[in-house]
Amino acid sequence: MTRIAYALISLVLVTGCSPKGESPVVNSEAGSKPPDVQSSGFKKLVTEDLEPGKGPAAQKGDVVLVFYVGKFKNGTIFDSNMNDAFVPDPTKQPYPVTIGTGGVIKGWDQGLVGTKEGMVRKISVPYALAYGDVGDPPKIPAKSDMIFTVKIAKLYKAGVAPEIVYEDVKVGTGPKATLDSTIKFHYKGMLLSGKVFDDQVKDLEMTVSKLIPGFKECVVGMQAGGQRKISWPPGSPNPTGQIPPGQPIEFVIDVTSVK
Repeated sequence: MTRIAYALISLVLVTGCSPKGESPVVNSEAGSKPPDVQSSGFKKLVTEDLEPGKGPAAQKGDVVLVFYVGKFKNGTIFDSNMNDAFVPDPTKQPYPVTIGTGGVIKGWDQGLVGTKEGMVRKISVPYALAYGDVGDPPKIPAKSDMIFTVKIAKLYKAGVAPEIVYEDVKVGTGPKATLDSTIKFHYKGMLLSGKVFDDQVKDLEMTVSKLIPGFKECVVGMQAGGQRKISWPPGSPNPTGQIPPGQPIEFVIDVTSVK
């Protein structure tokens, strides 16, 4: 895996999410009575790692982009941007959280510490670390313990400038592309949810140096028949205008010819 550092727009990630900011929506008819979610209360915050992650562990001040499912103890889903199989909802984006800054409920600020990129963690949150004695009526009843399953889509360490990262999926053959090379290529651009925002299925022909910053550096060294996956951090150039603010993207590029 190779990293490309260059001048990026500052990383802007808005804190606050449905676990604290906008109230979660209970999956029941509007105006209906909130579900009975009381039963026996959680005594403390408990975490359980369901799938391992990789790389550094998240600490206070780090930014994580989170897919999640939030449930009451009776199994009612009150908010989610992925399903129980950890598959993201393509109509939603991972939520940015700056850990330990109070932008989300305390159960998230504490329960996300130690997570790694790609990790799936179950966080059982007592109501005192969620919406408290009052709740958020009528959507969140008073004293509601909550169970979150979270998947860490990306992790950005505090004080470390985000970088473009690429890796070869398939290595081609023949001469390697330079900035002066003319290449034929096609590509697909995707959000982390899997939604495709740009799909160039027909070959384009262009001199590498004329590609947008970041893209051209990642193409250098590719060979005909090669495929490369490029991960762009938030704040990268937005050539299509279809990238949501504060969201990273991924490109898969196929080079079919190098001259």
